[in-house]
Order: sequence, then C-alpha cells, then structure tokens
Amino acid sequence: MALRPEDEKLKASSTPPQVNPSSYYPDDRKPRFPSDVIKDAKNWCALRAINTKRPATPLEAQRSLFGGDAQRTSRPPSTYSLGAHHFDASDPNSRPSSGALAPIKSKLEPLKIKPLIPSIDKLTGRRKSLSAGTKFHRESSSPMRAERHMSSASPVKAYTDYRTTDSKTSSKNAKGDCVHPDTSVRYHPIPASEVVDPKTPAEKSPVASSSSSSHRSSRDVTEVETKEQALYWNTTVLPLLEGLEDSSSKEPKKLCKTCSQLHDALKKKVSFRTMMPRRRTSLLSSLFRLLNIPSDDLHLKCARIILQVRVNNKNLTSICKLLFRVSRNRNHDKLFVKNELIQPMLNLLEETDDASNKYEAIVYLCGSLKFLSENKTAAAVMYEHDCIRILTNFVATLLQAIQCSNPPKRLLKQTLDIFVQVTEAFRNMLDADKKVHKSAPSITVMMQILAMFNSDQKLSWILSRVFSKLTVYDSSISYFVKSPGWSECLLSTLDNHINNDEIAVRLCFALGNILSHDDQSRDELFFYRRAADDEDDDKDQESTCVRIILELIGKQMTRRVEKRAVADEQKEGGESKKTSSDDVVVKSIRVIANMSISERVGERISRNSKLVELLMDVIESERYLMSEEIMTNSLVALNNLAYYDRNDDSSGEGARTAVYLHRIQLTSILIKLMMKENMMCYVIEIARVLGNLTKYPDVRDLVHEHKVDLMMTALMDSGDRQVVYNACGMLINISGDHHKRPPLIQERIIQKLADVMRDFAPVDWMIAGISCQLSWNLLATTDVQSLEQQDVDLLKNTLTTLLDEGKVQQKILQVTEDDQEKADFLLSSWRSDFLSFARPLLARLQDLKFPSNLIPLESSSDV
Repeated sequence: MALRPEDEKLKASSTPPQVNPSSYYPDDRKPRFPSDVIKDAKNWCALRAINTKRPATPLEAQRSLFGGDAQRTSRPPSTYSLGAHHFDASDPNSRPSSGALAPIKSKLEPLKIKPLIPSIDKLTGRRKSLSAGTKFHRESSSPMRAERHMSSASPVKAYTDYRTTDSKTSSKNAKGDCVHPDTSVRYHPIPASEVVDPKTPAEKSPVASSSSSSHRSSRDVTEVETKEQALYWNTTVLPLLEGLEDSSSKEPKKLCKTCSQLHDALKKKVSFRTMMPRRRTSLLSSLFRLLNIPSDDLHLKCARIILQVRVNNKNLTSICKLLFRVSRNRNHDKLFVKNELIQPMLNLLEETDDASNKYEAIVYLCGSLKFLSENKTAAAVMYEHDCIRILTNFVATLLQAIQCSNPPKRLLKQTLDIFVQVTEAFRNMLDADKKVHKSAPSITVMMQILAMFNSDQKLSWILSRVFSKLTVYDSSISYFVKSPGWSECLLSTLDNHINNDEIAVRLCFALGNILSHDDQSRDELFFYRRAADDEDDDKDQESTCVRIILELIGKQMTRRVEKRAVADEQKEGGESKKTSSDDVVVKSIRVIANMSISERVGERISRNSKLVELLMDVIESERYLMSEEIMTNSLVALNNLAYYDRNDDSSGEGARTAVYLHRIQLTSILIKLMMKENMMCYVIEIARVLGNLTKYPDVRDLVHEHKVDLMMTALMDSGDRQVVYNACGMLINISGDHHKRPPLIQERIIQKLADVMRDFAPVDWMIAGISCQLSWNLLATTDVQSLEQQDVDLLKNTLTTLLDEGKVQQKILQVTEDDQEKADFLLSSWRSDFLSFARPLLARLQDLKFPSNLIPLESSSDV
C-alpha cells in the first residue's frame, strides 16, 4: 500500500517530527463501534460538549389550583362549598343561543298559550322564584309527570301551538302552564338569544350578531320536533328521567347506572345542542337535583351530560368547580377516564371564544385538566383527543386578544391565571408520554407566553420545567432556535429570576442543551446584547449571556459559603451534601463550556479574565472538591477555552487568551489536584487540559519538575481506554523535549506502549495510532543505549503482527462476532488511524542498531 506524501516525508526524516496537539485532532467522522468508547475518546484535548442530568421536581403532596404561590391575590380558591342550589335550570343565559334572526322588538310581549290539558292547573299550584341561595326541594309531585301529560296528547302540535297560540289567550294560563312548583324552577320558552334589551340598538343586538357566527349557529335550538323524536323522548328518555326523581330512596350505584343509560339514550337519537327548551329544562332539573347526593361517580356522570348540553355563565362555573373538586383527589382520575369526561372538557375549551367572560369557569376547567394530566392513563386519553393542539390554539387565541391592544390589568391577571393552569397541564403530559413530536410545535407559543410574563415567578418556573424537558430531545431544539427572540426571552427570564434556584437551574439546563446542538445557536446567544449592556465598552469580552452567567455563578458561590458557615456552626465536622446552589453552578458552567465550542464565540470568551479566574477558583476550592460534576464541568470549560490560544505573537496582545496569561497558575492548580486522593475521577479531564497547556515550554518544565509525566506513564497500565488515550496525548507533548525522554524510557514506557497496542488495537485503532506517535518521539533519541532492546523487540513484533492485514481482519471478525458493518468500520479505522503511523515506526525500529555484547574470537594462524 502506497504511503501518502506526508507519510513519505515522515519516514525519510532523520529527526523526530515536531508534535503539535492540533495535528492530532481527528476528522469529523462519527464512529459507530464501539460507540460508547470512541465517541468520548475522539481526541485527547479536543473540544466537547457536556451532558448532565435534568433537574427533578417531586410531585406535590396535595393538588391545588395555584400551588404554594403566595404572590397571587384575588384568585379563585382551591376549596369551596358546592351543591345543587348553585345550579339554575331556568337560567336563560345557560341555554345555547339561537342563530335564527327574529324581528327586533322594543318590548317583549307576554306569551299567550292555550292550555293543552284540562287538569294542568293541578300541577301549577304555587310559584316560587329561584335565587342564588334557593335549594332544590324534593317534593312528591314531578315535572317529569307534567311533561309526560303535556306531551301525550300531540307530540308535535304541543310545542307548535305553544308558539302560535291566539294572542287573545289569557297570559295567566300561559304562566301557569309553564311553572313546575315542585322544583321551584321558572320555565322560559323563549331562547336567550331572542331576549333583547329595549335599549340595545338593532345593529348591536345579540340576535343579529348570532346569525353571522358559525360557532353559535352550531348550537341552535329546535323549536319543533318530529313525531318520531317526540315518541322516542316519551318512551325512552322520559322514563329514565322519572327514575331519577325519587333520589332519596335509591342507592348511588343504581342512580349511576340510570345516568349512564340516560346518556346513551340521549346520544342515540337526541341532539344535545339542538334540544327543545322544555326538554332541556326538565333534563337539567333532574340532573341538578342529583348533585346533593354524596357520590363523586354520580356527579361526574351528571356532569358529562350537562357539559354536552352546553350551559353558560353561573351554571358553567358551577359545573367546572364540581369537576375541579372531584379531580383534586388522585383516586378519582380513573373516574374521569371511565365516564369519558375528558373529551367534553376539551371540547368546551376548544369552543370557548372569549375566555374573559368565562374566566372563573375556564380556570377551574384548566385546573382539572392539569390534575388529570398527572395520571399516565388520563394523559394518554388526552393525547388521543388532540389535547396538545387544543391547548396550543386556545393559548394562541388568548395571546392574540391581549396583544392587539392595551389590555386592562384585570384582563392580564385573568389571562395569567389561565396560562398557569394550561402550561402546567402541558408540562405534566410530557412526563406521561414521550410523543415529543406532538408537543414541539407548541414551543413557539410557550416562548411568547414567557416573553410576555417573564416577571411572574410561578409561570416562569412552570415554563422552565417545560423547556428543560423538551430540550432533552434533538427534535425539539430546532423549534427553539426557530422561535423569534428565543435568546432574549430565556436570558431576560434568567436575569429576572437570578436569585431563584428552581428557575435558574432549569433555564441553564435548557440553554446547555440548546447550545450543544449547533454553532448557530451558540453564536446567536453569545452575540445577543441587551440595551443596558451596550453601554459597556468591552463588548468582545462580555456579552449579555456571559455577564448573567458570571453573576449567577458568583451569587451561588457566595451563598454556598454562607450556608456552609451556618452548617459548620450547627454541626462541626459534618460532611457537606450537594445543595441546590451546586446544581445551579453545574448547569451554569455547562452553558459556558457548550457555548465555547463555536470558534467565533470561543475565541472571544477565552479572553475573559473574570471567567477564567472564576473557573480556577472553582477547581481550587475545597468546597467543590467532593462535587465531581462541578469539577468535571469546570475542567471541560477550561479545556475548551485553552484550545483557542494562538501560539504566535504576530496577532498582537489581543490574540493571547486569559488561559495563556494564567497558564502557570492554572497548571499549578491542576498539579495539586493530581496529588489528591480521589484524583482518579478527574484524571481524564486534567490530562485534556494539560494536553493543551503543554504547548508552552514553561508549562512542560513545570509538569516535568513535579513528575506529572511519570504519573501519566504509570496510568498507561490502566484498563480504561479514555485514561490511556489522554495520558498518551499529554506525553506526546512532553516527549517533544529531548531531556525529558530518558525518565520516561526508564519507566519502561516502550513496553507499556506495546501492551496498549496489543490490548486495545482490535477494537480501538485510534489508541494504537496515538501510541505509535508517542513511540516515534521516544525513539528519536540519539542515545540508543538508553533503550531496552527487549522492549524494542517486543514493540517491533507487535507492529509486525498488527500490520498483517489478513491477521487483522481475522481478529476484527472475532471481536465483532461476524457483524460485517462493524467489521468494515474497524478495518477502515485500521487503515486511516493506525497504518499511516505504524509503517514509518516499524521502519525506524528496523533501522536501530544495538551494540552486541559478544566478544569476537581471535583467529589462530597456522604455524
């Protein structure tokens, strides 16, 4: 196999090549096997992003509308008393409006109805007005029986005559015919949309406006019914309603069964939305009376029918309160699923045009959906009914309403309360199901909510939890970066709540996930500047994001010192535990590390002395020594910043980074860290940082002086691929100095390198390749006698075996268990990552001439 030009030059060179760490950066290929090894060991000092765990939040012990948020005042309560007396079956505003145009009258004329049944006066007895405080009384007489008598004569003509009776008929009889004294409910035969205020102009009349609304016309009432419909009502529905009358003598289970039969009967041949007014009144009267019976299952069965009938105003608020009260108990979640209440609840939310007129009802309704979304079974049903789309469209409608003009504070407060319930329901469903593709398009709407209400602590906390969950998935991050002003929104929220650990840790986690995606998001976040930050002259070194992160880390470090001091006073010698401030520091440093991967951003951040000094304080602090994640993230961030230093003076002083200016101090801190007892958990990242810092001669001298190079040589015996890989990488730079090679050779490093190639080569040819590079530098010494011939022969035999393509293919097939795809990849890695370094090295080994220890014999001359 022909060598590449650079390989020919390497082979022909009689002097060791000058090793530059940047020359060993691997290409952009992503290996597929073994992925868990090569992915993290692609380079011993290259840039890399940081992964971390998502902050967890325990489930609230008790369900409530707004949780423990004490900032809100004048909000709907989570507890209240509710009974049948809170419902009014005769409320004209609770009926669906009619879309039919009627002549506008300045004054309503009393209805004159001809009595249909001679004995109907016996049913009318006395009148009682229904007020908000009047309870439903259970009396012996029944409106159901009255309706049966009224409908038995002529089902169709009964209601037609009711509307077209001679105007000379006495209004007194009409009033008497329409009152059910046993339920204390007044019956109004005229639909609510036809009740016109005499002072209302014709062009502003609700009747006129209803004709142009397709939404309202879908709920038109029916003023006439066919003979078949009336017959079905009298023979099927009416007996079931009569069965619900004497509720005091029946068990709740029997009533639940009857309600289920009633719902099935109505669903079969009766339209809930176009039901005749008197049918509707009698139905609601019977259902409302059942709400005094202490049975949550019965209440939900009644609520399902009431929601489908469509009530408004006071009745709607009361029924939503009823749903909320039942949903507060987690054991009742299964009742909502069993009674199929989720779809009617979502339909009600979807058909709400103006939430400001139904504020309290909508808050309780969304609160019920929030509770149900905590249950995986209920959340799955909500997904099936397209809950994400319904919530998103509903929220978008509310946003549009408050963005069009200058809304009053009352409307903003009501909208905020609704947003709290909706966003928390959205968040709960992310836990119940991993169908992120259904929720990702809602990110733009959620971002608009946060941008408008980022000063509210409760809403910011909920949305920060939503974003921290969504950004775990790569498919969702693209929606974040496409949302207009996402960087401004997240940074402004973080700045507003910089003292709130619960919000800060989640926003930093979300930012870290977004920044691990691509350079576009890194550049956009770094180069965003608020108007207040533009006054700063030092624009290159400190962007708005860096300023906020530095302030956040500084506050958390100060707070940790104060907490530690208090803990020491209370209990001396106690081992400190990880606090919430530690988690904030972890996520904040991760933002810096991931953002610095971009070359444009990394070069600017690396000049920030405040940031470098802060990171050095973190790794030097004894307080964070036991926090492995904080130490690891800080070392990764320092490694990424050290990567960008230009090792030349042609670019001027501005080209030198803060890491270069603090290189000796940083190296000293790393050396001290290596001496710690638990240094093994940090050795990989320390080796990465030293791999970049040992570009400088003074750093190499300091490392050699403290014998860190010998420590790295000892780590060559480790079975951890990453430890061996990073140790080899740092030793490449150390071995570039001639006088630093003999101590390494005396530690039998040549033998160790041969063992590394033999042990790791079949599955990781990158380690074998970097071992060849280190061997090349070590063998470049002119003092051949300092080398152990036994070690050199071992290395030569190992290279000879690994350069035999037939044997290599056989070993690869054994390792991959005849998986051809993995075998092809490893064979490709053998050619690209090992072959180009192993052949020149074997040629150099063969050219080495060791002096012989044999004494030549003197030849005897013949006499």
